[in-house]
Amino acid sequence: MQPGHVGKADLSITADATNWLRFLAKEISVARLILTRTLKLKGPVRLMAAFGKCFPS
Repeated sequence: MQPGHVGKADLSITADATNWLRFLAKEISVARLILTRTLKLKGPVRLMAAFGKCFPS
């Protein structure tokens, strides 16, 4: 086991803090954020769906 981050991330997410918190609070959908280009994904979109399941409502 190595301390810290090891390897390259499978998914990179770029968003401003306000919209990211709105997404986590389920006030706005990820689709809308992507369409308005306030959230940018670099990697497979399916990983974003799996990530969203980490935050139950």
